[in-house]
Amino acid sequence: MMEGIEIIHEPNAAEPFLVLNKASGLPSAPIKNSPDSAFTRALELYPELEKVSGRKIEEHGLVHRIDTATSGLLLIAANQDFYEWILKCQEQGRFIKSYTAFCQELSIEDDSFPPLHDDVHEDLIQKGFAMVSSKFRYFGKDRKLVRPVCPWSSPAAIKKAEKYEYSTELRLIEKKGAQFKFEASISRGFKHQVRCHLCWCGFPILGDADYTPHAEGPMQFFASGFHFPMPDGREAVFSIKG
Repeated sequence: MMEGIEIIHEPNAAEPFLVLNKASGLPSAPIKNSPDSAFTRALELYPELEKVSGRKIEEHGLVHRIDTATSGLLLIAANQDFYEWILKCQEQGRFIKSYTAFCQELSIEDDSFPPLHDDVHEDLIQKGFAMVSSKFRYFGKDRKLVRPVCPWSSPAAIKKAEKYEYSTELRLIEKKGAQFKFEASISRGFKHQVRCHLCWCGFPILGDADYTPHAEGPMQFFASGFHFPMPDGREAVFSIKG
């Protein structure tokens, strides 16, 4: 174990990928003016990761990123064949990522969010399940945040929306007083997707200062699992307690 990362699965001949648990506050990959990251720390332990050519030079075989403030699981390909395989799984919607979020119930009074479909909030409370879908647009200073875009959004928002629609499956796991524990699953991801969709539904994540006014403490949001098919037909499943 290296500070900031915990190795969950080491790469081997049959399973050429690394799974690690990243600490909150550590970037997934190098960012501007900050070369330190979960990936670069993993590279010190497994130099072979550098041989994989990915979408971004500095990320090599890093399959997906999680926000710096988010802790949880990352998947890194250890050879090119596996990297190409897992990208194909992503494109086919067969790489499923799960998140655990501890939230508060708070109505959204911000006209940069479109009105929410009336049934979604109540479905989460009464039925414990809802599927939330939207396109997204970048928002705020330096486009650091996002907002959902749907057919009834303003024409200006629709014009700024990205091409694809993204869906988040939400399940209410537990309610204790004013705190709600959700599990979210996605097969195609956009920046801040789960965080933004939960806020839109009226359940912003505790400690999420980007989407919650006057948030305090660390963000209670965890990349708690993923599963995907292996080339030999087995299903690879990894999870941690969020």
